[in-house]
Amino acid sequence: MKLEQLIYLTTIAETKSFSRAAEKLYISQPSISIAIAELEDELGIKLFERTRKGTFLCEHAHPVLEEAKNVVSSVGKIKSMSSNIVTALEHSLTIAAIPSIEAIYLTQVICEFRKKFPDYNIYIHSMPASKILDMLYSNEADICIIAKLGLHNIDFDNTSFTPFFTSRYIACARIEDAALYQKRKIQLKDIKEPIFLNVQKNKNLSTTILKPLLPYIAHKKTSLQTPSYRSMLEMCAGGLGIGILPEFIFQFYFDDFNNVLAPLELQDSIPEIHYGAVYKKSFICSEIFTSFLDLLRSFPEFIGKGSSAREAAGGR
Repeated sequence: MKLEQLIYLTTIAETKSFSRAAEKLYISQPSISIAIAELEDELGIKLFERTRKGTFLCEHAHPVLEEAKNVVSSVGKIKSMSSNIVTALEHSLTIAAIPSIEAIYLTQVICEFRKKFPDYNIYIHSMPASKILDMLYSNEADICIIAKLGLHNIDFDNTSFTPFFTSRYIACARIEDAALYQKRKIQLKDIKEPIFLNVQKNKNLSTTILKPLLPYIAHKKTSLQTPSYRSMLEMCAGGLGIGILPEFIFQFYFDDFNNVLAPLELQDSIPEIHYGAVYKKSFICSEIFTSFLDLLRSFPEFIGKGSSAREAAGGR
């Protein structure tokens, strides 16, 4: 009996299809069929029934499936633990972060971290939230920094979430335009200008941290293709529309736009965004790792460093 056969067994049971299981595991269907046939011969029982409605696990095979799941899970935990040990021995930490966090303050945090641990190597991957957790679960990243609204598919049984800070959504507009809105407070339904959001091209809003905005902007003329928050602010400064963004991002770029843009408080009941770190519970939380988390929690200290923070972040 081979581990691959047990993985095939659990995947077929999950997908209810030999072909979908083969596609998910990136192998050919004949290979998975042969492996299951060999496993059935070794066990002396039939595992699956194929019908027009799909492939179903035989009733008597359910105990076999449960044990197979336990074995596959145990092997995964052993691999994860070994990976963490290697990481600790190599004095390195691999971080996957959403672009807004990576660009605005992660570099500054790492600069502070390197002062304490100059021999420790840090590797950063900046990518959308939808791909970050894949890196964590495949052991390609030790820690992920993400917005909590993007954690709909997180496995909390095996993963921890450490919160850092929260940020509310605000609007921003040119100062002369902001003066049109009484007391610099506004509801999204009252915005007549185009609304700019920082979203990847062709990205489904319902799968992003912007999901709470959907009920308010469904009928608005909205641009979804600003490549970065800085680009959004530059377009707003040019009078092309009004930007909707987390408040901490506007604060970070405030020095660059304080003579041009003004923040507007949104009076809509939009939930705050919770930012934090995600890592496996099996990860070896050494003193160095704990120190890094402590630095990440001290975000408010970095938000007010103005131009020095932006220079450290590459001026983005």
